[in-house]
Amino acid sequence: MAIQTLHDTGDSYDIPSKFDGGTYATGIADTVCKGIGSEFQLNYSSDSLNVTFDAGSQAVIGGSFFRVTSLESVTLVANSTIYLCANIDLSRPNGSTGAFVQRTASNMQSDNINGSGTSRDLLLYVVTTGANGVVSVQDKRVIKGDGTSISGLEIVVLTEQEYEALLNKDANTIYMVKD
Repeated sequence: MAIQTLHDTGDSYDIPSKFDGGTYATGIADTVCKGIGSEFQLNYSSDSLNVTFDAGSQAVIGGSFFRVTSLESVTLVANSTIYLCANIDLSRPNGSTGAFVQRTASNMQSDNINGSGTSRDLLLYVVTTGANGVVSVQDKRVIKGDGTSISGLEIVVLTEQEYEALLNKDANTIYMVKD
């Protein structure tokens, strides 16, 4: 057969990461996962250029999974305005494609990493630094995942009769039939 689905082969179907990421990217915008870990809470001080992220936070970037597995430390550039991002860069060696990066407004990466692109950022914070530490922090995290919406689409579970009554009335809602 020339057409294969995950359902046809069960757990044994080896899905390339670009196919998997492309699937998730259609329904999940770049976002921090709500309620998992510290949601990329930034730990910082006014007398240090070192910031940390605790283990456990998760995000979806370009449809791909990004997770902090241990305490991560980043040394910020002094006297700068920094766009602090979670980044997936497929040009890095396998096993080290995820990192926290410092960008400027003009060099944010937004490639389609499921196509021909290699690097994509998820903006977490805009940080202004002085000579010796953090001066200000603007929280730019988009945190989603309460189970009631996917990219702004409301999920409603209906009986078959309710589904038939609402069919084609609301193009922005996904309807599921329950037994």
